[in-house]
Amino acid sequence: MIFAIYAKLLIWFNKQQMSMEEINARQIRKELGYTQNDFADAMGVSPRTLWAWEHGTKVPKSKIKIMLDMLKQAGYDVQAYERQLSISDDVEEPINSVGIPLLPVSAIGGYVNDDDVSIMEYECERIMSPIRGAELAVRVSGDSMYPRYPNGSMVFIRKHDPGIFIEWGSYYVVNTANGTIIKRITDGDDNTITCASVNPNYKDFKVARQDIRAMYKILGCFNPE
Repeated sequence: MIFAIYAKLLIWFNKQQMSMEEINARQIRKELGYTQNDFADAMGVSPRTLWAWEHGTKVPKSKIKIMLDMLKQAGYDVQAYERQLSISDDVEEPINSVGIPLLPVSAIGGYVNDDDVSIMEYECERIMSPIRGAELAVRVSGDSMYPRYPNGSMVFIRKHDPGIFIEWGSYYVVNTANGTIIKRITDGDDNTITCASVNPNYKDFKVARQDIRAMYKILGCFNPE
């Protein structure tokens, strides 16, 4: 059994022809039998950082060493990759050290609920974005979009001009005069857009275009659970 697992991992390494910067954290985690939370704890990082590694963000060399140590303790021969790591003279750069602002769901577009109270970017927590092109992150509140966007998850978004084009059937964060919503925009006309939930317990409704303060397209989601 151990030999079969070892052979599988070795074939995977050779097939992918990975450099240390491209190491597949997700595959290693699964081979070692860890959940995301447990593996993140073992690596000394947050689950969202591990999620980013598993979706293409560069893994720091210090963390690659930990992964190789874990593989070695599990019986895998990783000497070739340790040599590759030791002779690499690449400068290790922090992963997205600046990050993007994480806004509370009530603060999209620079407003808090219905009050014209500006939320500045420097006042927001900044997080690493695993999604290319994301400008902001928003924490989801409520269950109307469950299970696609569960309560407490984060969506990564990019500002969108609703006056130019709306992709019907896609998911958006819309800041309106009556609050912020995360919905699937199903259709619309010159005056309104139709907003739909994923949860069937919530009915579709229309929003007047003149009430839209800002609109953001959802590029991806991270659920820490």
